[in-house]
Amino acid sequence: MTGVTNLSSELMPKRLEILREAVPRLSKAAVLWCPEFPTNHLELERTKATAKALRFRVESLEYRTPGSWPTVMAALRANRPDALVLLECTALPLDDVGGFTLQQRIPMMGRMGTSPEKGVSSRMALTVK
Repeated sequence: MTGVTNLSSELMPKRLEILREAVPRLSKAAVLWCPEFPTNHLELERTKATAKALRFRVESLEYRTPGSWPTVMAALRANRPDALVLLECTALPLDDVGGFTLQQRIPMMGRMGTSPEKGVSSRMALTVK
């Protein structure tokens, strides 16, 4: 038997524990997610529950289309989080997200990507500058 599985939501508590250790001043994180991506709803709920247990707030930022990226950037600038958490979504403009977080010096954690030079790796990535 073969198949594909997504353990992203099950691994979120451990990812956020690592983020908490890497960013000790963490009190607020933005979570970038795609409402159309099937697993993101469960992953977002687990992220919120884990963040509450780890005593930091999360702000949900939705990415729906390429046209929504400027709105996300504006929200990140206006309400600067201590970190950005990427949920698994193949639609995210990972080069843009990685470049933006490096430019803005926002620690970022994600699970997927194609641009290690921009702070996003094909495994769990954390950039802290």
